[in-house]
Amino acid sequence: MMSSHYLRDLSEIVVAPLVNDAADTVGELELVVEIEGERLTLVVSDLFSVAATGLKSPVGNLTVHQDAIRRAIERLFSGF
Repeated sequence: MMSSHYLRDLSEIVVAPLVNDAADTVGELELVVEIEGERLTLVVSDLFSVAATGLKSPVGNLTVHQDAIRRAIERLFSGF
């Protein structure tokens, strides 16, 4: 979930997909992360929204990557 915790009352939540091609070249809009021992790629350029009711229980927490995720989002929207 990429949406701010301050926006919990929204019916839609912004998410970024996690894909298991972490061995591939990673650009500035992708981050290699690890969840439950598996290396995954967080693809910030593929943000989308889903109904909050459609999400299952969290499988991990990417708070340790918060700064890198913010930089990728900033790059996505502002180019810097």
